[in-house]
Amino acid sequence: MGERTQMLVTINHDGKQLLSRSIHYQWGFGRVMLLDAFSIGWKFSLMFEGEIATYMPIRLSNIVMATSTGVSNIDYKFSDTDVTPYHETFQNMLDYSDQNDGFARLTINYLSDKLGATVELRLYDFNGKHVTLEDYVKKGHGGEYADNEFLKHYRWALENVEIKLSEPKSRQQENAEKFLKDHIDIRVIK
Repeated sequence: MGERTQMLVTINHDGKQLLSRSIHYQWGFGRVMLLDAFSIGWKFSLMFEGEIATYMPIRLSNIVMATSTGVSNIDYKFSDTDVTPYHETFQNMLDYSDQNDGFARLTINYLSDKLGATVELRLYDFNGKHVTLEDYVKKGHGGEYADNEFLKHYRWALENVEIKLSEPKSRQQENAEKFLKDHIDIRVIK
């Protein structure tokens, strides 16, 4: 049936969730969802906090879906679901998704005392385990659709529009930190 991925877009204002909506992608594993995460995150990072605070969830959802190349993951016309419309959880996405390749979670946070938003992107494998960007794109056809040049430029683009890519530490980083902790005596000199 092809490659299937989902992205959960959550928008918060002063700690209150305004929207949490999943988007389904039936195609383009490796790049398409990542580019949507960039586009949606950038669009909302440019919107003012005061503007966002006045929007109803359906308006925010319409902006997300208009910026996306994916489709709605859950049909809200059906009443036989325990999903609260426009307030889906990561668990809802895991439970109701027809997918075989992985997930993304894009979180957009607005605070009253700031003009713009902070935006964070996290990637997950098929089982919902938090993974690095490299591990995520390697899954799709060995990464042929997202090579090293794409990864380098994607990281650069995220950084330049201030979207934080939150990744777990690699095994190599963990081993290096453990080695330093076990073998280096660091003392504070007063």
